[in-house]
Amino acid sequence: MAYLYKHIRLDTNEVFYIGIGYNNNNNFKRAFSKCNRNKYWKNIVNKTNYSVEIVESNISWNDACKLEISLIKIFGRKDLNKGCLVNMTNGGDGIVGLIQTDEHKRKNSEANKGKKKTVEQVENFKNRHQSDETKLKISISNKGRKCSNETKEKISNKLKNKYVGDKNFFYGKKHTNETKKIIGDNSRGRILTQETKNKISLSNLEKTHIVTEETKHKMSVSSKLRNVIPPSRKGTCWIKKDNGCKSIKVNELQSHILLGWTKGRIINK
Repeated sequence: MAYLYKHIRLDTNEVFYIGIGYNNNNNFKRAFSKCNRNKYWKNIVNKTNYSVEIVESNISWNDACKLEISLIKIFGRKDLNKGCLVNMTNGGDGIVGLIQTDEHKRKNSEANKGKKKTVEQVENFKNRHQSDETKLKISISNKGRKCSNETKEKISNKLKNKYVGDKNFFYGKKHTNETKKIIGDNSRGRILTQETKNKISLSNLEKTHIVTEETKHKMSVSSKLRNVIPPSRKGTCWIKKDNGCKSIKVNELQSHILLGWTKGRIINK
């Protein structure tokens, strides 16, 4: 469950920050933490002591976000000359309403140019585990978000040929027998639709041939036609005997086989 808190400076008894957190074992860790605070928050804390007040607890994350947005709007943000809060966003998800000047953007860009992480930083990043609170924030932020066709095309073009040959992390490696068995067990019984088969076929063709738009269209139409089964044909099959054939229901097949019929159809050329 989530909670909403506020920080109050003791020299003026004025609220200067509104925040939310994810409540783990009722310790309200984020509310009492001094880490990852903005410089304006730190300036106040360096001048005076402050108290923490838990406004609401044991509420859903969505409710906490809504309350945070409401309170920030009521007290007002100092950077917008609308109140006393040092919050740099409108609340809700951490970045809504954040205003960065061109100068700030330029400084961030210059500071990060050519910067390389140390081996220790890389290892720490690999071993990093996101908290439940962070995972929930990311999940809420990404819900309903859709990439435009232009963005999808940019991502596709960027990844093409990126992991080909020795650039592929698996280059020169082989699956162990145990891994092969796991992959086989997971794939066994999986039925691919005709559309999926066509996509795989098209992908393999593009690796060695130039596939025209006309070919792609034909494969797409072919896939759609094969997946269409007339309602009257569902659950039926053809059987043949001597020079005759007929269509029957699948559940009648066994009894006809006992009478000498075989599955199939005679096509007159």
